[in-house]
Amino acid sequence: DGTGSDRVFFSFIKEIISLTEIGYEKLIIRDVVKEAFYKMNSIREEYRFSCAGFGMKKSLALFWIKTQLILLAPITPHISEHLWQELRKIGFFENESKFVIDAEFP
Repeated sequence: DGTGSDRVFFSFIKEIISLTEIGYEKLIIRDVVKEAFYKMNSIREEYRFSCAGFGMKKSLALFWIKTQLILLAPITPHISEHLWQELRKIGFFENESKFVIDAEFP
């Protein structure tokens, strides 16, 4: 289900999750920031560009947001929590944990 762009985007997110986890395990925060912030934003822009004619898939965009907040929460707890709570107020992540720090690592 979904376009080729959707599948590639999802695949890149999964790869970034793995690389971020390795960075956390080795305590190499530079790698965590590189993967969870810079590469996540880069792949989102590539996906957005590839979907220019028909738009990004909402469920995939929300998965990207949720994943990035969870990946960055250990090193940016205040902003991650603030964004998590704001998104919960407008109806996103209703079935997720109340706090981002308690969310299951993707």
